Amino acid sequence: MGKTSKPLYVLTVGLKWEELTALAAQGHTIHDADAVLGGCEYDLILGPTCHRMNEDLRKYLPLALAEARRVKYPKATKESD
Repeated sequence: MGKTSKPLYVLTVGLKWEELTALAAQGHTIHDADAVLGGCEYDLILGPTCHRMNEDLRKYLPLALAEARRVKYPKATKESD
């Protein structure tokens, strides 16, 4: 896989997936909240760009990335006449 032209900043909490290593190799910035927050286990994480992601939802990681790109890199829209 090559480098991405639309990199994302991703904060993970307790995920050690090979997909995340692959994303870092593509040029995305991946930070692990366990390292940043000292390993605290939160019951709820709130924020405007939060996605629930656990083992059951792992197959939806590409969809979550696509949605994050759509928000961060919106397409220019044509002005109405």
